[in-house]
Amino acid sequence: MTTVINRTLILAAAAMTLGMTAASAQTNTRFKAEIPFAFQIGNQSYDAGSYDATVGVSTGGFRTLLIRAAGSSGSKLAMSTGSLSPVAAHRELTGPKMVFRCGDSACVLTQVWPGNAPEGLLFNAPKSTAAGTQRLAVVRMQTLNAD
Repeated sequence: MTTVINRTLILAAAAMTLGMTAASAQTNTRFKAEIPFAFQIGNQSYDAGSYDATVGVSTGGFRTLLIRAAGSSGSKLAMSTGSLSPVAAHRELTGPKMVFRCGDSACVLTQVWPGNAPEGLLFNAPKSTAAGTQRLAVVRMQTLNAD
């Protein structure tokens, strides 16, 4: 019985060490983006304008986007729903960027590519019910600093 408990404690300590090492290697990165159209992230609506965005990792290990309108004191947090590996279509668009899916009535943030990570953040977008034209809009972000 003591051997099982000792092994469990050793495995738990090893897992915690690996988790802390991975977490310490990840940093929050701040960006500035000029978004020329109104948009949504999940169920939150935003006006066109200048935004400060911070890409980070929550204590639970989820990749997050903290977004704040320039000159505003309030920030909103959006949790990514997954991560994306770059595909050929995105390789030519290097650097940090936001990708929006736009329809006739609204643009919705669907992806964030921090530029300092091997993968991007994926955000759920509501299914489009309109039969109108769909397009992608790419907004480049300027890196401000890394925490």
